Amino acid sequence: MFVLTAGFLPILFFAGCPPIPEEEGPARDRAPSAPTVSISPEAPATGDDLVATVTEEAVDPEGAAVVYRYAWWADGALRTTLTTKTVPAGETRSGEVWKVEVFAADRSQEGEAGTTSVTIQSTPPAVTTVTVTPLEPLPGDALLCAATGEDPDGDTVTFSMRWLADGVAWGGAATTTTWPGDTVSAGHTRRGEIWTCEATPADDEAAGAPGSAAVTVLRWEGARELSTCGATGATGPSSKDCTKVLAGTPLEAELVVTSGIQAWTVPIGGTFHIEAAGAQGASAGAAFAGGLGAYASGDFVLAEGDVLLIAVGQEGLGAGSEMQGGGGGGTWVVNAAGEALLVAGGGGGTRADATQSGCGGRGGEYGGKGSGEAAESTCVARKEGPGEGGQASAESWGSGGGGFLSSGGDDTVYGFGGASWALGLAGGASNPDYDCQFDAQGGFGGGGAGNGCYGGGGGGGYSGGEGGWIAGGGGSTNAGATPVTVAGDNVGDGWVKIDLVE
Repeated sequence: MFVLTAGFLPILFFAGCPPIPEEEGPARDRAPSAPTVSISPEAPATGDDLVATVTEEAVDPEGAAVVYRYAWWADGALRTTLTTKTVPAGETRSGEVWKVEVFAADRSQEGEAGTTSVTIQSTPPAVTTVTVTPLEPLPGDALLCAATGEDPDGDTVTFSMRWLADGVAWGGAATTTTWPGDTVSAGHTRRGEIWTCEATPADDEAAGAPGSAAVTVLRWEGARELSTCGATGATGPSSKDCTKVLAGTPLEAELVVTSGIQAWTVPIGGTFHIEAAGAQGASAGAAFAGGLGAYASGDFVLAEGDVLLIAVGQEGLGAGSEMQGGGGGGTWVVNAAGEALLVAGGGGGTRADATQSGCGGRGGEYGGKGSGEAAESTCVARKEGPGEGGQASAESWGSGGGGFLSSGGDDTVYGFGGASWALGLAGGASNPDYDCQFDAQGGFGGGGAGNGCYGGGGGGGYSGGEGGWIAGGGGSTNAGATPVTVAGDNVGDGWVKIDLVE
């Protein structure tokens, strides 16, 4: 050992001894590894939340527990307010690139971030409303589909349309009013069909789920009402007459008029309630009324495409003439096989100086008796010849009304009886070779002429009424279920009403 002195402090050296090492401190703490992360959904849209998930945990070298910190970036900009694993849907915009950084830290150090990113897709638009108009379409009506929608991204929404008829894609060519395929043009819809419009919304990037609306084409548009179409006297309406009256109604397409007979094609099968009223006869005396037409109704089962032949009775002429009055025409409903389904008899006409109103159309099949030369009548029924025309007055005062099987009797010199169903139901008219000053024609529907220079014509009907000073009314028949027949019930021209029951 030797000693050195440096100033006042001795320094001792021991020869042959190694230096004393420095005391070792604690081991240095190392940071956790980066976690593996994912974002769900993998292809998010603007309506989705973004959720970061640690799919492989970070590892701390010393085995310490770790906690995670989240940092979110949108298009390269740090979103400092978003510090949890979830980004609410309202924060994102279509087309943005979102990145998440997930840092693991122990008690003293934070490791490197695990990171991943996704691109925000556009949220498809949604349908708000779909409507089809008209809401209660008639057969043959055009249909228009309209739609509204909304887009979460504020993009413009457009629509494409698809039509289905009774659940099957329609093969026709829809036209465009506002959106492609939104219109089914007139003439394609059929009664009872269910038409559905599917409207698919779209923006510039994607299409949304379709919405739909449906309408049912009316099976029956309401009661059909047939009239004289404005015709008067012995001759029934022409096709032109009825075209004017029926324009814009279902009957315009369903009715064909030939020589006064209105042929109606049944548009849909079912049970129909049919009502008919015969026409009124004419009273030559202003103080009284001509005989009223009968009323008849019943229910009939008809098939689609069936044809009913209908003649609507017209009033007899000569009311207030103070000379003679024609008989009213009966109203007829006959099927294509020639079977009388419903006939409402027309009222009888009267001549001047009668002391009462005319005899009405009768509720039964037999026509009424004429009063001959008597100025009053009990209006009783004939007892013979159902379906036959009425006889002319024995005193040559009025012609008979036409029946189903035969025409009314002519008043020989002065005028003619009403024609039968088979001969077209023209009303009787005066003999042009004999001038009675006023032509008191019987109404179309078989009414007899009220000529004879002071006579009344018999009413037309299933059996015609007899002519006379006070002529008899025409008879009625009713082949329907739940039949109703009322004598002497209708004022003026006859009419027919047909309605679907079931």
